[in-house]
Amino acid sequence: MAKSGSSHEQLIGQVVYQEDVTIEYSMVRRYIDAVNNQLPLYSIPGHAKKFGLEDIPLPHSAVGSLGRVESVTKILELKPKQVLHSKESVTVYQPICVGQRVKVSTRIENIEQQRVGGNPMGFVQARFIITGARNVVLAEAERTFAVRGGFRSR
Repeated sequence: MAKSGSSHEQLIGQVVYQEDVTIEYSMVRRYIDAVNNQLPLYSIPGHAKKFGLEDIPLPHSAVGSLGRVESVTKILELKPKQVLHSKESVTVYQPICVGQRVKVSTRIENIEQQRVGGNPMGFVQARFIITGARNVVLAEAERTFAVRGGFRSR
């Protein structure tokens, strides 16, 4: 994405939110129930140990849910109804398991505004970086949002 040239450009590269999170079984359970995942790996603790894992892993597709979308929408002064999830990519370098304490950083990667059919449309790329002990990067998720009506002028 090309930079927008707007006053939002100053946010590119900034970490807009950071928090420590402990991966809880209830978090994993809600996710696997929502996507109807029946694999024993995500529901039977002893099964995960057969694969050399300390405990039940967070499914790779759930990594993006650790990021704080609200921090991006708040700093850009967006209304939730304006924001559409456009695409997401996830890279997991090491399994993230129940009981593990991780740091989740939300960073704005890029901001762009275009005209689509004569109407302004904004695009935001956010990156969620999950680190473990000694700041080792365990996983990353990049999410692109489309913003109906574009961004407010600052």
